[in-house]
Amino acid sequence: MIRRATLAFIHRWLGLALAAFLLPACLTGSVLAWKVELDHWLNPQLFLARSAGLAMSRWDGGRGDLDQSAGGGSAARRCKR
Repeated sequence: MIRRATLAFIHRWLGLALAAFLLPACLTGSVLAWKVELDHWLNPQLFLARSAGLAMSRWDGGRGDLDQSAGGGSAARRCKR
């Protein structure tokens, strides 16, 4: 029969070997899970939008200056069916 000290020795070294495998797997998995947040934290200059043009109005529905380019009519009225 295997003695208790031998089983403890085997258990200790198997646990350390598995920890050596699992620790890098957990750390790289965490980096992948938090990729966007880490990227924003490490490179904030990449998330700043700089524009040379005029700012859009908050209430134009995302159309920008589309209405002014065609004589002031709305985009729905300018469409021909």
